[in-house]
Amino acid sequence: MKSSSFSVLAAVVVLSLGILAASPVAAQMQMKDGIKMEMGTDAIVEGEGKVVALVPAKNQIVLKHDEIKGQMGAMTMGYVLASPSLAQGLKPGDAVKFRIDTAKKSVVAIERIGK
Repeated sequence: MKSSSFSVLAAVVVLSLGILAASPVAAQMQMKDGIKMEMGTDAIVEGEGKVVALVPAKNQIVLKHDEIKGQMGAMTMGYVLASPSLAQGLKPGDAVKFRIDTAKKSVVAIERIGK
């Protein structure tokens, strides 16, 4: 097989996979806390963890969080805050419950919890 034929075939396979991924079959519904959400669309997920650091100059928070079922494993990660006011009253070491907008990869709600 010529190199150019292989490139065309590879492009067709990649394009086909992209079309398949965008099909209704790929957008199957899942249930989370009684709310239907489509896979591959904007979703708000909840998690719990601890504040590792606040970075006000970049409007970010670093969280060490537990597994968020069906979304991501336990990890330490920085997130943009949807609003700077969300960090008000928080400090490193605080146990928190939070919501992440997975499309924007930002924390849209956060509250201290007694853990």
